[in-house]
Amino acid sequence: MKLGRLLIIFGFLGILFSLLSFFLSGSPSYLFISSFGAFFILIGIFGDRYYNKSFYLSFLGVVIFQGVILSYIYFFKPVYTNESLFYFNIVFFIVYAVFFVYIFTQRNEYFQKEISR
Repeated sequence: MKLGRLLIIFGFLGILFSLLSFFLSGSPSYLFISSFGAFFILIGIFGDRYYNKSFYLSFLGVVIFQGVILSYIYFFKPVYTNESLFYFNIVFFIVYAVFFVYIFTQRNEYFQKEISR
């Protein structure tokens, strides 16, 4: 089985697991975990083609989803800010945001290489 298909399967399983955990426990922190599944699906679909505009928009959507979930937990469900999972989610949000900025700034180098060919 190709690596892309395997990542897509793991992504869907991750989303399914996190939604099931969210519905059973009611903790919105589990919704954040579904963004990891969405990221695996994106990597499985686009592979190493990070220069695709759809990849940037989809990845930005995942980062915005993470930010909305963290804001919701912080402002409307402060009881869950005492969990260690909340702080791990903040760290992963920062890592994803930095990674998005990095690959978005690297796209100009890719386009310059394509133009010079």
